[in-house]
Amino acid sequence: MRALLTAQGISVSDEELDRFVAIYPHVRAAADALYIPEVRYAEPALIFSADWPDAPPPGSAEGVYRA
Repeated sequence: MRALLTAQGISVSDEELDRFVAIYPHVRAAADALYIPEVRYAEPALIFSADWPDAPPPGSAEGVYRA
């Protein structure tokens, strides 16, 4: 872990390194959970339109996630 941080020019204390090492498996698992192989070759949504007829009002949390 220290070699990875040093390679990026990041110096950390021993305490910080211990924290990174402790949380790394959780961060790695969270990153892995973002991968969805079924959509690997799907076309990305390239256009976002705020004028979409059913768009929630600005600033509202409504419609943030739709399954």
